Amino acid sequence: MRKTREVTPYQDTMTGHQKDQDQGQAGESQYVTMEQRVQQLEQLVAALQNRSATPKSRKGGNTQERTTGPLPKQFVSLLAFAALHGVAEARVQAHADIGLLPVRRGAWTDADGTNVTLALDAKGKAAFFQVYQGVPPFVACDRCPH
Repeated sequence: MRKTREVTPYQDTMTGHQKDQDQGQAGESQYVTMEQRVQQLEQLVAALQNRSATPKSRKGGNTQERTTGPLPKQFVSLLAFAALHGVAEARVQAHADIGLLPVRRGAWTDADGTNVTLALDAKGKAAFFQVYQGVPPFVACDRCPH
């Protein structure tokens, strides 16, 4: 035979009360922890809002180069540059068309009045040198390598 333990209604009430008390303390601890986390997140949101309200400096980056008028000082005509280095016009135009040479396109006028539609910036000059150096009839100038 099995022995069953009888629990009196008073003992059952006390056990339940103890459980409720333990759960209440755990719930209160969780509440305090969550309340602290909410405060941290509110502070973070406020800091991010203050940072995004601060004007950001604009350094270059998004400036548009003009594509008409006089040729900008930092550009050089692709055809004039090719002639200076002894590279055929047809070859550089073909390489510009297929993207081998990074060129700037526009409708500028050179200092001597020549129309310029393809120009090189510093990166374009460096690429030109990399592509054509050592390939006859390339002629280095006094500023090479670009």
